[in-house]
Amino acid sequence: MWSRYAQGALLVLAFMLGTFLAWRPPAGPVEASPADVRGSDNVLVTGYRNRAGTFLLWSSGRITRPDGSVANAAGRYQPAVGFSRPALVSGQVAGSGNLACGVVPESEGTFIVFSDGSAMRPEDPQAGAPWDQTRVVWGVVEPGPLYGQGSGDWSVGLNPDRTFRVSFDPPFSRKPAVVTGGRSGAYQLSNLTRSGFDLFDQEGHAPDVLKPFTFVATGG
Repeated sequence: MWSRYAQGALLVLAFMLGTFLAWRPPAGPVEASPADVRGSDNVLVTGYRNRAGTFLLWSSGRITRPDGSVANAAGRYQPAVGFSRPALVSGQVAGSGNLACGVVPESEGTFIVFSDGSAMRPEDPQAGAPWDQTRVVWGVVEPGPLYGQGSGDWSVGLNPDRTFRVSFDPPFSRKPAVVTGGRSGAYQLSNLTRSGFDLFDQEGHAPDVLKPFTFVATGG
């Protein structure tokens, strides 16, 4: 009876001793690469709106629409031209190129930035569409007409019928909204395009070139 218990105890002791001898402590500290840090499809970072609509950015880099459909899956990116990741600062924690953290709006497109400082453009053309950026052009035309003051990206001249022609340089991306005024009251616009407009007085005649006027144009 005792011999059976003794044999069992010896077997347990042998098992424990073998397990202990088989275990080896790590040779050094275990480190994870920054690239091993990844975001989640379930952790929202921010929302944004561009010319194509409204989108939600998740920390994995996934981009969805308000209805829940996926616009751009995580990992579906191309490098953003003109963006360069800065050099790493020695002795500080590095970020991950797999952890989305923000949005950069540009007139050329929408870019997603990651915690390692890299900027990428979504492959989906809607998720990466340009942003609408409001542009304001304003000016004061003195008698003559001569350029008075303003935003600097416009010019003025006289048409053959002596009406004013204000030209935008560069043109707006779409037809802008224009408001005018002067000493003789409001003016009427004609031939309004992305590149400029003609100006008449309240009676539909050519305005008095001796009376200055102002204008403000806003658009994309």
